[in-house]
Amino acid sequence: MTRTVLAFAVVFLAAGSVLAASRAPSIEVELGEEQIYEGQSVAYRVTLNNIENPSPPELKGFDDFEVTPRGETSLNSSQIIFSFNGQPIEIRRSGRQYNYLLTPRKTGLLRIPGPTVTVDGKVLKGRELTLRVRAAAEQDVVILELAADRRAVQPLRPFTVTVSVLVKEIPSSPDIDPLTVQRGSLPVLSIPWIPDERLPKGITPATGWHDWLRSMISSEGSGVSINRLAEQRFSLLFDSPTLGFHPTPKRVTRRDGKGAPAEYWRYDFPRKLAATGLGRYSFGPVTLEGRFATGINDNGRLIGERIYAVSKRIEIAVEDAPEQGRPENYIRAFGRFQVRAELAPRKARTGDPMTLSLTLTGEGTFQDAVFPDLSRIPEIGGRFKVYEATQEVKEGSCRLTYSLRPLREGKEDFPPIALSFYDPQAERYESVRTEPIPIEITRAERLSGEEIVSGGGGAGPPRMGIEARREGIFANITDPAAVRNEAVSALGWFAGFAGAAGAYVVALLMIIGVRRLTGDRAAMRRRSAPARARARLRHALAELHAGKTRQGADSLQDALVGLVADWADLPEASLTPKDVCRQLAAFGTDEPLLADLARLLEACDAARYGAFAQDGRSLAGDAEELLGRLIASLKNQRLR
Repeated sequence: MTRTVLAFAVVFLAAGSVLAASRAPSIEVELGEEQIYEGQSVAYRVTLNNIENPSPPELKGFDDFEVTPRGETSLNSSQIIFSFNGQPIEIRRSGRQYNYLLTPRKTGLLRIPGPTVTVDGKVLKGRELTLRVRAAAEQDVVILELAADRRAVQPLRPFTVTVSVLVKEIPSSPDIDPLTVQRGSLPVLSIPWIPDERLPKGITPATGWHDWLRSMISSEGSGVSINRLAEQRFSLLFDSPTLGFHPTPKRVTRRDGKGAPAEYWRYDFPRKLAATGLGRYSFGPVTLEGRFATGINDNGRLIGERIYAVSKRIEIAVEDAPEQGRPENYIRAFGRFQVRAELAPRKARTGDPMTLSLTLTGEGTFQDAVFPDLSRIPEIGGRFKVYEATQEVKEGSCRLTYSLRPLREGKEDFPPIALSFYDPQAERYESVRTEPIPIEITRAERLSGEEIVSGGGGAGPPRMGIEARREGIFANITDPAAVRNEAVSALGWFAGFAGAAGAYVVALLMIIGVRRLTGDRAAMRRRSAPARARARLRHALAELHAGKTRQGADSLQDALVGLVADWADLPEASLTPKDVCRQLAAFGTDEPLLADLARLLEACDAARYGAFAQDGRSLAGDAEELLGRLIASLKNQRLR
């Protein structure tokens, strides 16, 4: 008996220890690889366990790395276990998972500091890791270069970044293209800014990445693989089982590793880009890894060597317009614009508020715009009190709203306002001017103290004026009938008090109810999910019917994925179609609906990446009916 009790106690204590450990806040860190080559990146994951409403971890001391966030995932879950006496114990897990991409800035054994997070005033720190970054071996068979036609530009001014692969000609076979002799896996060219979502923030491409690469596809499957596209689902983009890119080569002569002239085959991958804002933008490094022919043996067969090459990174400076010839009213906007002014009201008295709106429209960027201080314009500052403006920027337009108060009367026009911007295409400053606005300002009326206290005259029988008397206003009333009964009614007071108390209780209950409803962010997101999904679907259908197949496919997939993300309180950006189907299966969604959804999502992917041969409007056929079925299924599972 004693042994049985002791055994139960040990099991109970062990279960308690596990339960306590499962509830203790903790930080876990993981690294995708322990060793990489320079120029490569590595996945880094930070998991915050058992922390309610966590904030992103602080990554201090990561100076040796370029850190790129790659999304986050909720870890909220619950699990029921049973104790030795059959009592259920609920284990709740809360927290969040944060994903990053680390790109080393140097080679060697690099230290990855432990991330930190503050929980209830206490600082928790994750473990420190190390990463070995190997330098590329010296060789002259493959040379990788990264260059730009301009290293300094203004916003919206196009520039071209070119990745160049130079492969040494094959000894004794100089006329054979060295990128046509590979068998099996193609060399992998890794370009960090493909797809477009990975471009530096503020950089826009002249064409989408899929259209850019399409012209360089090899029908024979030769060349190089770019970012292993053939191994990913969006290889549907080109409908090719072996996706190789092989631009037209050029023959060039350059120095080899020994300083002697050597013949190379050069393959260029140029891409035209532009920046929307001022700053410095980094590109690279680019890497290439694969097997290349370095000679021919005695039997006439090629000799191959596995090679890893890396380029240097480059930086593009996006600068302000030139100082020479810069007008005083330059607003640091880039493009071509028109300006319109509106002033309301146009008739006012001195001191009355007026609203001035300046609307700038056209093609360009306002990202770094600095708008004028109207009080410094003598024709305006001398006549109006000018208050700080508010700014509203929308696509293709910028609206600036000023509050004014006129300081003097008159019928002079509100003066025109001149603004200057820089046109990067014409490479010169341009100016626009508003039209003068006719206004009429009159003097504000002033009442004397006598006019405020005494009654004014006018037609009709003479009235007794209101006089200021120490005895009070009733001292002027001579007719007792004009004075109402001032007696206090106890019944009226109690009725008023009871009504006020009842109104307070009702208001309090409403506030508590609203707080309960709005306090649960996840519940709010779930309640608004169907309406948000239907609105996004309407937008997608409009794009598809307008012939915008890629945009419509994107919007349609966003509507379906967003619905599941909102319902499950998950970050939408990190959900893939497979994640959506997996989450719906966990909700208990029936198989036919899952199959229909998977087919539609695959069709969206095909349309997005150019492999959808039919009219994009065929996507819209069953989308509305499928969304309705999905919403109904989610609501039914919720009721169960």
